[in-house]
Amino acid sequence: MTATPELPGHRVALVGNVANCLLPVALALRSHGIAAELFVGDDAPQVSRPENVDARLAAAPWIRRGHWFPGWSALVPWRAPVVSALRAYDLVLVSGTGPMYAQWSGRPWCWWVSGHDLTATPFPWAFRGTYPSRGRRLAAYPLALWQRRAARRAQRIWVQPFAPFKEAIARLHLERPPVSSAYLPLIVGAGLVGERAGAGDPALAPVLQRMADSELVVLHPSRMLIDDGTVARRSGQWKGNDRLIRGIDELRRRRLGLRVLLVLIDSSVSRDVAMARQLIDDLDLHEEVLWARPPGSQSFTRPQMAELYRNSDVVAVEFASGWFGTVALEGLAMGRPVLSYIDEPSMSDLYPGGHPVVSAFEPKEIADALERLLDPGRRRSLGDAGRRWIAEHHAAEAAGPRYVTEVSAALRRAKLDEPTEP
Repeated sequence: MTATPELPGHRVALVGNVANCLLPVALALRSHGIAAELFVGDDAPQVSRPENVDARLAAAPWIRRGHWFPGWSALVPWRAPVVSALRAYDLVLVSGTGPMYAQWSGRPWCWWVSGHDLTATPFPWAFRGTYPSRGRRLAAYPLALWQRRAARRAQRIWVQPFAPFKEAIARLHLERPPVSSAYLPLIVGAGLVGERAGAGDPALAPVLQRMADSELVVLHPSRMLIDDGTVARRSGQWKGNDRLIRGIDELRRRRLGLRVLLVLIDSSVSRDVAMARQLIDDLDLHEEVLWARPPGSQSFTRPQMAELYRNSDVVAVEFASGWFGTVALEGLAMGRPVLSYIDEPSMSDLYPGGHPVVSAFEPKEIADALERLLDPGRRRSLGDAGRRWIAEHHAAEAAGPRYVTEVSAALRRAKLDEPTEP
């Protein structure tokens, strides 16, 4: 049953659609009668374009497209076109660099933290060696200034209780409020796209053939971030991809003759692809590794990703910080066993009934887990459990009402308190 919002007729703007994470939030709010509109920049990467999820959204009138975030706005964000547009809304919900703009709108606003926006953006001096150009390094400093300023002006900051977030909150000296104890889960559908929407895609044919010829296919869609220095650990950017590669090597040595295939994504957004390739060379894993390159883009489309998930046996995510994101949830939603390192105490707080993720950290533990997952029956059981868990906690029907509750509360607070000048 669709809930009725407590404050009908109010308009909510969503800004900062990182990897399309705010898109399902907008859809959930709209399904509950809240007039939510999503701002998307003309220069948004493919992975953050709503039509990458559903082609029909390309013409959706509630998706506001435009040159909202020009490059110069990192210096004077209050002059960005999006700021003027936001003044017509009753509440602004932001992620990514959205806080930088929302704080100048004169409207009540809340920050739904997506990761990098809190753990890395406010600390550019720590990441100066990771930016690809001098221009990016210079632009990072004013952006950090505005993001830090915004952190103290949000009506609410919704953040998950994992270590990198706690570290960032402590370093920024944030308190409750604005930091909220409410947990707003990522929303992921039971299927990424329509049934078999990616089947027959010629761009995937060579990859799918290699997957079909293998006994155990491990899909690793995560970015390559192998650097495990202090900065990478504290920010949660470290992915531990090298642990997975070494785990595959350990499995190969144990099971001589096993046709295992590790599918990696060769994308320009992955900073440590060269390091991964070198490790694969050192271990002589060329027969067991396939690099899948997105055709003409930084990322595969949703139909293409759905087909890769369907043709995999296991989805491996990350083996580092202990948190999880969209990739883990997509694997579970597609009915695949998900292998990733999980911070169990934090997960117990969020999900007292448990979770279906197979947790492993060291290469030996990863190899042990993969060896157990050679059993098709075990994979099916875990895949079914993953689908049920997604339906219970992360589907729009389950998580959507949580957003409605928090957004309605924010609207009530905004109604009681006149917005202050930025």
